[in-house]
Amino acid sequence: MERVGGDEELFEEIAGVFIDEGPRELSNIERALEAGDAAALGKLAHSLKTSVGSFAATRAYEQAFALEQAGQSGDLEAAGTIVKTLVVEVNGLLKDLHAHLGDRPS
Repeated sequence: MERVGGDEELFEEIAGVFIDEGPRELSNIERALEAGDAAALGKLAHSLKTSVGSFAATRAYEQAFALEQAGQSGDLEAAGTIVKTLVVEVNGLLKDLHAHLGDRPS
């Protein structure tokens, strides 16, 4: 909430967008990893990093940053391990956002 100056309405709007887009972003990351596309993986991770940064989700942010670095360096082996942790962290964030919004439609 601090990142939006305590504006609950703005927070709910941003959270709703992430609830809609976050799973798609994770799916795209997983597809890029399966395809062995390190460049796409780095770009997708950067985008996700920006998204989770909106919520001060430190662990998810750190994993997205690590994945971005792995993608940029072409380290797909490390990326595979990072993606597993990132999925857990992002799913936890999504669960928290759903709880905060009371599972209202976004």
